[in-house]
Amino acid sequence: MLKVLYLPLNDSNNVQQATYDAWNEVGVKLQIFDFNRVYLTTKNKNSVIEGFLRAVKEFQPKLIHMQIQFTGLLSVDALQKARQLSPGVIITNWTGDCRANPDQSFVKLSAGCDYSLISSTGQISLYQNAGCKNVKYWQIGYDPKLYFPKNYTSFKYDISFAANHYGNFPASNLRQKTAEFLYQKYKDRFGLFGRNYSVPSRFVPMPQTNEIYNSSVCTLSISHFNDVAHYFSDRLLICLAAGRPVICWDFPDYDSYFVNGQDLFIAKSIDEVHSIVEYCKNNPDKATEVGKNGYRKALKEHTFTSKIIELLDMLNLMSYL
Repeated sequence: MLKVLYLPLNDSNNVQQATYDAWNEVGVKLQIFDFNRVYLTTKNKNSVIEGFLRAVKEFQPKLIHMQIQFTGLLSVDALQKARQLSPGVIITNWTGDCRANPDQSFVKLSAGCDYSLISSTGQISLYQNAGCKNVKYWQIGYDPKLYFPKNYTSFKYDISFAANHYGNFPASNLRQKTAEFLYQKYKDRFGLFGRNYSVPSRFVPMPQTNEIYNSSVCTLSISHFNDVAHYFSDRLLICLAAGRPVICWDFPDYDSYFVNGQDLFIAKSIDEVHSIVEYCKNNPDKATEVGKNGYRKALKEHTFTSKIIELLDMLNLMSYL
């Protein structure tokens, strides 16, 4: 059986339970080292390293899969010691975040990893040019136990959008302007859920978005970066999972995953977002068809389980299951 030591990015309010379940569903022997919670408890980086090496020595994993992200809580030296403790181990580090520039702690740690995994193809060369070693593309997934269709036939919202407005990302202004436009058009039939907008909105925890999306004629997904090939956040997948038609802002190479007008609707302007909302309202059968197609695509290709299988195939580890 494949032994996997998984280092999830948990915090005091969030546990990556869905990924735990996915690893177990695939059939590995899983052990968790909750590195970030160790740090939050001890405020001591050495405690993290010592706990990590102890877990490696005792468990003897074939794969160490990490979401160290940009925390800087492990070092290349620690990873080299892990290789000595568990000979032949494969070490991967993944980030689901997209930023204008590569984080230097992620780049530095790559010297101790077999693969550094990022959630777009559009930034591979950016990371390589920054000195990151063995950069590969591995996309985010979603949890079908939390996000799924409820098959409602009446709707509280014509369109809903759940995202914060931070103000410092490339698409921040686009999110703000789109929210303002949709609020003017639809008032309380526009469900806006997030912080820092100039129009009425409220924050909800992410699991509550499933009910919101199911209660919407259609849903909206706008990433912070819309010019990076293959980049999208799990927002898009969670929207699709509700089984309602998704309006997704255009991004490069979306069509390697989704078919416009069949799995979702692609918009290239705010006016086009409005036109698609009206189309879905006036063509409910077609809207439902597109929503169901998107759900089926997400369930088949984009759950955490399917992504883990992709990773193991990339690493030539499927034969160990």
